[in-house]
Amino acid sequence: MVNTLIPGSVIDMDIGNNRWMKCLIISRLEYNRTFKLVLLTPIVHKRTSSAFEITFGDMVVLADQVRSIDLANRGFRVVNKVPQNVLEGVRRVLRRIID
Repeated sequence: MVNTLIPGSVIDMDIGNNRWMKCLIISRLEYNRTFKLVLLTPIVHKRTSSAFEITFGDMVVLADQVRSIDLANRGFRVVNKVPQNVLEGVRRVLRRIID
């Protein structure tokens, strides 16, 4: 299933102890397929007024908290897809951080 995750996919990911977290997939499909990993960032309900947050409905993408995760060993399900402008906003934040 990791082979089919595309940038902009929103997943619910099992983080253990019967807890799930929403995350946004930001890595390209080619990366996901090649390395069997995904780059993702958490999506939360609580805003902190950080310059690195991207609003998505009543939720916030924490664009500065990127993780590389092997989903093969975790439970997850695709639940949504963000609009293109949200994904572009996350990528803009990442460019500000690393450029």
